[in-house]
Amino acid sequence: MCSLFGFPNFSEFKKEFEDVKEGYDEDGHSYMYHRLMSLKNLDQRIRDKLADYDDNIRNYLQHINKKRGFKITLKYFQYLAILFTEIYLDFYFQNPIEFLNELTNFGIKNKEKYGDSIELIAFTLRDMKNLAFWMATGSGKTLIMHINYLQFIRYNKGKHKIDYENFILITPNAGLTYQHMKELQLSSIPCEYFLDSREYISIDYPPIKVIEITKFTGEKKGEGKSIDIRSVTSKNIVFADEAHKGTSGDAWRSYRERIAKSGFKFEYSATFGQALKKVDPNDDLLQAYAKSILFDYSYKYFYSDGYGKDYRIINTKKLTEDLQYKFLLANALSFYEQLKVYESDKNLRKNYNIERPLWVFIGSKVQPGKSKEKEQTMSDILKVVKFLHKFLNDEKWAGDTIRKILEGKSGILDKNGNDVFAITYPETKFPYLRRSRSINGEEIYEDMREKIFKTKSKGALHLVDIKNAEGEIGLKVGPFGLYFGVINIGDEKGFLKYIRNNYKGKGLVVESDDTSQSLFEGLEKSKIDILIGARKFVEGWNSWRVSTMGLIHMGKTEGP
Repeated sequence: MCSLFGFPNFSEFKKEFEDVKEGYDEDGHSYMYHRLMSLKNLDQRIRDKLADYDDNIRNYLQHINKKRGFKITLKYFQYLAILFTEIYLDFYFQNPIEFLNELTNFGIKNKEKYGDSIELIAFTLRDMKNLAFWMATGSGKTLIMHINYLQFIRYNKGKHKIDYENFILITPNAGLTYQHMKELQLSSIPCEYFLDSREYISIDYPPIKVIEITKFTGEKKGEGKSIDIRSVTSKNIVFADEAHKGTSGDAWRSYRERIAKSGFKFEYSATFGQALKKVDPNDDLLQAYAKSILFDYSYKYFYSDGYGKDYRIINTKKLTEDLQYKFLLANALSFYEQLKVYESDKNLRKNYNIERPLWVFIGSKVQPGKSKEKEQTMSDILKVVKFLHKFLNDEKWAGDTIRKILEGKSGILDKNGNDVFAITYPETKFPYLRRSRSINGEEIYEDMREKIFKTKSKGALHLVDIKNAEGEIGLKVGPFGLYFGVINIGDEKGFLKYIRNNYKGKGLVVESDDTSQSLFEGLEKSKIDILIGARKFVEGWNSWRVSTMGLIHMGKTEGP
């Protein structure tokens, strides 16, 4: 695709858009359109049709913005992902054989140019009905998917039209199924749960049937809610979210291939590259994705454009409980600083559409170990709970530690013997909190307790079983406090039982709430500031609020 614009690769191509504004001019053309038209080596076919493509993209954007209060504008990379799809589908549905030959000839020329350093890739017509988008988390894959649906409807016509039966969106789990359905409705795209689907006749926009991959089975047994894959037609337009799931040759991959065999497939993932590293080099899957990845805006591009996450890695020889609590308190200070900045500047919030900060902990283990060595085998969630209890009740420790961290005298040293929170010029660790010449740890502690934990005094940490929300535990200070946090895990009953049996009389109180609704579902609009959860959040949980993350026993390997 980049060659159609006169560039050998995306790294060179993207440099053209560093200063291009988002949005449209008074004539209705995007600023991206004008920059693209200025390219000297733009393929004449693209030059002739670029105005039409640009109009189409504007129309797609208007469609998904109909119900949105905050209107989406496209970043340059989102525009290009949509434009690449626009060109691909246009070429394919005009003349798939001619397009196939063009792709094959392009591969031959590249092989002649680079020799043995690259492998010759030969396309088939079946290959051309698979498109994949390798895009970093947070880069807008879901919006691209919605627009891909509109694009397919626009171009699927003429003598090469694909006679499909359903649009199907496959997700990794039930939580993401629910989330995707909410997002589709927000984009004015009809959808329904696959198992609840009914006869639907619509000339314009057929519904997308959403289903988690775990509902498919090779052979249905019993009366449970599952789908025998053999009962599903192969004439479907399939969208596969988190498509790296199943790249290891398991049944999931074969299920996706089967139901899209006579249709068309769009796949989306942030981690195709990492997943494919685990595949046997001789596996056909490597060739398949080499052919199908239409747009690569993986994390290296995302981060180089100024997005992504800033992180610090601090290695210590031995992580004692005291050291662990210091790290968690530094994490709390970082979140508190974000909250202070958020509350101090209304214009900043409005201009950049910034939501109230949310402090998130993600752990890999939930249930504590059964051995006596509790400090080594206790659950990740329990570690955070114990820290919160200590922070709320050990005022002297908290105030003194806050002061030492902000003064750069935490006592946590790096391999060179320097304090890991040492003051720097310019300041990069706590720039807002360190503006004051005199640091009062007690005052900061009291403000943190009031702003984050919704209390002015110390008290027992109450863990509340939210009866109307499966898997949720509310957090508050004292029996009459406001909820400041929520734990969202699978076996909340087992976790609370462990707390009740092992921490009774130690400042952790277990109770139940029969009236409150889900705290987790209301996070986007609430003033709850802390979310603690297990691995379930890794797969696509979506929130604009997340500003500080604590990962416990996570990120030790490159991941899938």
